[in-house]
Amino acid sequence: MRRARGDITPFAEFLATIEDVKRPTNPKDLKNLYYQYRVVRPIANMSPGMAIDSLKRMGYIRLRWTGQNTPTVEYLPRLTNLAANANAAVLSPAQQSLLYDSRKDLEANKMDVRITPINTAIQTAFGIPESSDDIVVQMNSTKAVEVTLTIGNHSQTDQSLERAPYMVPNQSSIVLPQWQWALTLPPRRKVKMTFSVRPRFHGLIKTVLVFNFTQFVICRFIEIRVEDAAIVEDIKTLQPTTPFIRKKQPRVSEVLDPKNEVVPGVPPPRPDFLNRMKHILKQYSIPRSIAYGFSQGDFANVDPNESPFPVIPGFHLSSLAALYHLEELQWCFDIRNYDMKDAMLAQSNRYLALTVPGLAEKRPSVLYGDKVLVNVPGETKEWQGYVHAVRQEEVLLRFNPSFHNHIWLPNLRVNIRFTFNRTPLRRIHQALELSSSIDMQLAFPSEPPQPPRTLPTIGAGARDFNKEQVQAIQHIVLHSHGRLPYIIFGPPGTGKTKTLVESIIQVHKKALQEKRRIAILAFAPSNSAADQMVERLKDVFTSSEMLRFNAYKRAKEDVSTVVMPYTTWDDGKGCFELATLARVRKARIVVCTAIMAGVLYSMGVEKGHFTNFFMDEAGQATEPEFWVGLAGLIDTRNIRSQVILAGDPKQLGPIIRSRVAKAWGLDKSYLERITDLPVYSTTTSPSLSSTAATPQTDTATQSSSSFKHPHLITKLVANYRSHPAIIDLPNRLFYGGDLLARADQNMRESLCQWQELPKKGFPILFHHVEGKDEREGDSPSWFNADEAAFVKRYITKLRDARGFGVDERQIGVITPYRKQVMKIRRLLGTYSGVRVGSVEEFQGQERRIIIISTVRSTTDHLTHDQKHHLGFLQNPKRFNVAITRAKALLIVIGNARVLRSDESWEKFISYVRTNGGWVGPDIGNEGMEDLVRGVEGLTLQDGAVGVVTAEEDPEWSLVG
Repeated sequence: MRRARGDITPFAEFLATIEDVKRPTNPKDLKNLYYQYRVVRPIANMSPGMAIDSLKRMGYIRLRWTGQNTPTVEYLPRLTNLAANANAAVLSPAQQSLLYDSRKDLEANKMDVRITPINTAIQTAFGIPESSDDIVVQMNSTKAVEVTLTIGNHSQTDQSLERAPYMVPNQSSIVLPQWQWALTLPPRRKVKMTFSVRPRFHGLIKTVLVFNFTQFVICRFIEIRVEDAAIVEDIKTLQPTTPFIRKKQPRVSEVLDPKNEVVPGVPPPRPDFLNRMKHILKQYSIPRSIAYGFSQGDFANVDPNESPFPVIPGFHLSSLAALYHLEELQWCFDIRNYDMKDAMLAQSNRYLALTVPGLAEKRPSVLYGDKVLVNVPGETKEWQGYVHAVRQEEVLLRFNPSFHNHIWLPNLRVNIRFTFNRTPLRRIHQALELSSSIDMQLAFPSEPPQPPRTLPTIGAGARDFNKEQVQAIQHIVLHSHGRLPYIIFGPPGTGKTKTLVESIIQVHKKALQEKRRIAILAFAPSNSAADQMVERLKDVFTSSEMLRFNAYKRAKEDVSTVVMPYTTWDDGKGCFELATLARVRKARIVVCTAIMAGVLYSMGVEKGHFTNFFMDEAGQATEPEFWVGLAGLIDTRNIRSQVILAGDPKQLGPIIRSRVAKAWGLDKSYLERITDLPVYSTTTSPSLSSTAATPQTDTATQSSSSFKHPHLITKLVANYRSHPAIIDLPNRLFYGGDLLARADQNMRESLCQWQELPKKGFPILFHHVEGKDEREGDSPSWFNADEAAFVKRYITKLRDARGFGVDERQIGVITPYRKQVMKIRRLLGTYSGVRVGSVEEFQGQERRIIIISTVRSTTDHLTHDQKHHLGFLQNPKRFNVAITRAKALLIVIGNARVLRSDESWEKFISYVRTNGGWVGPDIGNEGMEDLVRGVEGLTLQDGAVGVVTAEEDPEWSLVG
């Protein structure tokens, strides 16, 4: 929040840093001190008298009269409490931003004291022409260059430096002279100060040299770019192609109520099965009240604690529906980020082909049957083109015949506007409408059944499972959770999907033994997770017993040859045919996405047909997606109806685009919400302590936390993925120290002796790089060429390392911004086996080696990033997923000064440094200096329309 011009808090925080015995006790002296402070820091614009009154009013001081003519200033405890803030260990992004915002005033010579301009001094020392705008020097690990500044007192009075010059922040590449604490400079005298610069590491040496005189401060802002010749060429290839110009955002009225005339196009043939639907899917348009409130800015100021749509008993379904309407409104704006200007359409038989960059990665998501709007510049009407085919980066469109015959020309330039398919959103609202009759013990579990006295013996197939996995399977087979959902809480690498699949197998086996009817619906939020279940079940169920229920729009190329026999692909029609009711009823198990489960209801599958509901990756689905899997299908009156969830509420939740809907809880999955309820709580609180604990290994046998009702939830604790050092910190931060390192020893230690590791045996490396984060064109997404070049260097060194057997396919690169993904892919070129993607794309995956590029390296926009949980800042779930994908080696490339403003990253950096995994210049323990004490950040004010998803550009969710 921007400080008021008359805010006394910065001065109060400055006072808090002064020793008690040195604070002025005479009001006149206090006024003089404030006057000096205001000269140096012109941010509290009030008179000294008003300042004293403000300090009294806010409870920092009081004036005590003891019979004398002048009162005594007494400092109150509230002022002392500010000292903790004032002495924070690291400059916050806001404080650094303010420091640089005040650069002109701070650099100015004052009261006839003149100090050599810093660029002049550095250019002289390094032999750089003074005409150069930037100071760029070559990396040299051995040679130090001496830079000399002249400090001259041209006034008629003595000028005193109160303390030795210092840097904010400290830079290990710069060594200042050991001056005496105070220095008095007589009139007309000069003194030289020489400091050394040793450009040992690639990146930016950026600091502020502070000269703290008695009555004022003069600063010199140092910026030296050090270049490593080995990666300079790679960095040059990634420089911005065009300057960044923020794309103009459309007005709310343009998006919600476009006035253009739309000429309908020619749709592709309507699949026959759409005419066989028993339950018609309503439109569920956005209510006028919500759309109007949105357009009027009613949702601009969001208080997470005061949601008008609380997810509480009696209101949760209507609240979730309202939040999804807000989410759809955000979709309306986000899809406009893909608008194309001056595009060209090419003739392709009876179609017109449009090339769409990013289409292969669903940015934007354009599917068969979707609509694209085309506008000829100078005209008001838009021509609607239906998508008849989708290729890698190209869609084939058919418009009204008059467009093909009379408007289109080979070189015609047009403007393109994309739309999105509302059907998944409509299924969400249908499910919420249907769920009003569902048992409240499913919506808000609170009454656990009695725990079983004994658990059943599991068959021979379960011998490969550990104690916790077997326990989960036993409770699920026995149905000891009753009407309440059973949760398989699966931290990274603990085999939750394996446990879920075995539970399906054992439940099915028991039903056959008891000769009772069973019909299983297994669903997940994504196609990949649903396919994975089929691949694990293929050896148990035949193609007549198991059905993989696909959306007809899904591309055949996305489905593996293992899964295809379980689908209903029709070669003649070139699409997935909708299974008949008879085929669905015959199947012992149907596997689909959550959204496609809604189609089962629409086609007429009876309530109660499915007896057992299994949801994998439940933490990645919105709560309404969970209800789509059950609504209209589950009979909660049937005591044999069973709901099982597998997931990890500590990892990434669903992708929500709306800032408002996210703040009010739409990003919380059903799994996360119910695990917060008392019935699923633990009997002991997890520990989040110190970063120096020893990882639990194979010798550990006891989990440190247990649940009040273990017949409702089991936490899997054996991690079969990672080296103990890799899992150690997230284990303590997120899982109460319960996880046991059980990964194959040969695999997890396979890179512990890699020559680039600073400390052999500790397979984590943090490479501190002070690079430059940039944007280009009209894309708001960030990239960092320096970090991208180091990613390539490490991959090259890994690939060429002898004796370690590194294959490109064993390497994954994670970065939070879409533009950095694209830059790294471009730079890697022929390294086609390396997967590069966002954190979301790596959830549920693992690689032998993970390299993380954190991108952000300047503080200018970090308050914005932190506020919106962008990148890795203030997003512990994203942090958790990123650092737990690696099996044997984790490399993080980033700017530690920036990352340390986040609590999770601060712990990680401290952990790596303590254990010897640090590479790059030492950043030390940066102290808060007088110059920046008490500075609060400036936050950006957003409206109801969020702008943040464009910066990361996530894949479009809600998969059919």
